[in-house]
Amino acid sequence: MRDIFPAPLTKSRFVKGWQCHKLLWWTVREPQAPELTPTKVLKDRFDQGRHVTELARERFPGAMLIPYGADESRVEATRFAIDFGTPAILEGVFSADGVLVAVDILLKERDAYTLIEVKSSSHLKDDHIPDAAIQTHVLRRCKVDVRKVEILHLNREFRYPDRGDLFVREDVTAPVEAFLPQVPGLIAGQLAAFPSVARRVAGAQLTGSLYGVGPLAFRRERGLRPLQAWPALPTLAVAGALVATGATTREAVVAACAVLLGLGLLRLARLSDRQ
Repeated sequence: MRDIFPAPLTKSRFVKGWQCHKLLWWTVREPQAPELTPTKVLKDRFDQGRHVTELARERFPGAMLIPYGADESRVEATRFAIDFGTPAILEGVFSADGVLVAVDILLKERDAYTLIEVKSSSHLKDDHIPDAAIQTHVLRRCKVDVRKVEILHLNREFRYPDRGDLFVREDVTAPVEAFLPQVPGLIAGQLAAFPSVARRVAGAQLTGSLYGVGPLAFRRERGLRPLQAWPALPTLAVAGALVATGATTREAVVAACAVLLGLGLLRLARLSDRQ
């Protein structure tokens, strides 16, 4: 399947969808929701994670770092690095099946590759396996022969400044291989939460926003009851009244659209007042 940009799913979105479809839906559709705003503690953890990743990179001198930029250009740069047999690639980007992943460290070992995911935790966690599995799935779909998967996490036995190794490389190939058969179904299930995205992944031509769906589908996804679709009632009432009094169907439709537009503008005005 051809690459899709922007990709509907990333490795972090996939893990969120594995944990909870509602969390994935919320992350994509309402990323600015107050409930998703990271706390100071969480922001500190993000900063710690970036610092740990930078320290991990120092273990692979001479590795090629794929620069940040547009997804398409990063995917292309990664393909060139793979084609030229680069021994170590940092932040290599791959795309397949509507999923975009950036691999922390990809090591070439003879005729195969070892995928290394860097984590700032001091031990292996449950969500590390699907995280590594989605990356392995995408790379294999891109014809990259990943034969070994590792989690590079902090060593709880390390003592500053120089007692022990700061990192531990833990082989998770077996649990990742055991998880992989679930991945295609999980991807399909997560994409199904966004009908227009699923159609685009299937190759259909869509217009408008990547995550745009019709208002009825939007309400179904949000779990709203029919009662909350009240704007449709006055619209239908106006159209019915005009037809009953002798108006043509076209005139009734035009009037109903005008009423619906007015209700929509009123709704937008109220939302702007709240902000």
